Amino acid sequence: MDKPSAIPEAVLKQLAPIVQPEPVSLWPLAPGWWILAGLIFLAIGCISYWLYRRAIQRRYRKQALQLLDNYWQHYQHQQNLTAFVTACSQLLKQVAMTAYGRNRVAGLTGDLWHRFLISHQPNHPVQLPDGFFGIGQYQPQPSIAADKLKDFTYRWINHHV
Repeated sequence: MDKPSAIPEAVLKQLAPIVQPEPVSLWPLAPGWWILAGLIFLAIGCISYWLYRRAIQRRYRKQALQLLDNYWQHYQHQQNLTAFVTACSQLLKQVAMTAYGRNRVAGLTGDLWHRFLISHQPNHPVQLPDGFFGIGQYQPQPSIAADKLKDFTYRWINHHV
């Protein structure tokens, strides 16, 4: 096979130089990019609103847990189990009224209150003596360890359903 003949240099000089096209501009954006940007801003706005509402709705839990910590510190200094039991019971009642409404919770006492607490706790419940929030909490010496009651109260406040 013969090698193709080289183009003479004189012919190459007659050709005009190659013209590079203008670089593709990023501005103005195509409509699809504007739509995508709008959807991203909308999603960011919706997620921010949802997080804000969730924080507002969970604020009572944080405040209740701070109160529980205060009660626990007071108990550790005073060693008054009866006062700690009463404070935990009142705190649980306040949290329950906030979460489930005053009409549903305020009238619950004794075994009904105890069953309500047990039925609205998470999957891994801390067991209390039967009827503890009934008559049990009014005994001169309550029949529960303080750390067990604190654990129950903490879990219930943090994870009630």
